[in-house]
Amino acid sequence: MINPNRVPDVAADALPVIPAADSYWISVQIDPAFSDLLEADHLHALATHTLLAEGRRDPLEVGITITDDKEIHTLNKQYLDHDYPTDVLSFGADSAVVASDQAAEDSADTRKPVSATEYVTEGYEGDEEASGAEQPLPDEDTADRPLPRQAGAVAFITPPDWPTYLGDVVISYETAAHQAGDYSHSPAAEVDVLLVHGLLHLLGYDDQTPSAHDQMHARQDAIVLSFKC
Repeated sequence: MINPNRVPDVAADALPVIPAADSYWISVQIDPAFSDLLEADHLHALATHTLLAEGRRDPLEVGITITDDKEIHTLNKQYLDHDYPTDVLSFGADSAVVASDQAAEDSADTRKPVSATEYVTEGYEGDEEASGAEQPLPDEDTADRPLPRQAGAVAFITPPDWPTYLGDVVISYETAAHQAGDYSHSPAAEVDVLLVHGLLHLLGYDDQTPSAHDQMHARQDAIVLSFKC
């Protein structure tokens, strides 16, 4: 089956797949500038924990990218027309589901499918512009920066025995570090929160209404806490 929302990896060694006994294919890409500050194995384990906590036992493929403000600004501008950096973006696959307002309050069984081209969700602090948001992104050097796997329209043939592609979560470490103090924890702990938040969006949660916001954030906090126990 051809999935028009998938593109091949930017580089063969850029997105290593860490094997997991649960059949999840989780790739973790950390910008070299932050590679000494985060552990790919830790992020992989947290993603696995989140998927299991949400009852997803089916084989799934997820991409996790930790980048800087410049790259996430590029993505935020390109896909949401928001001309500022943000903390996390979730890029859903064409088989992903997004909860409607009522579904977020009632039941996951009523979640409705949304096309990947329509489902790019800005993250945890997405309702407010980050510091420096008033400064437009420079045009130079943006064309050569790697984009998430789904950020294009190149046909990608998925073999029948491959896991279902759920989507990508892109996090800016710089923004995470900047806002970590607001929550009295470390930048690495903030990345954990943002990763769980982004994955929950891919799994169908929404935070566009007060009730849905409270439900999603309560679930997010519970998953992070249970992972640390």
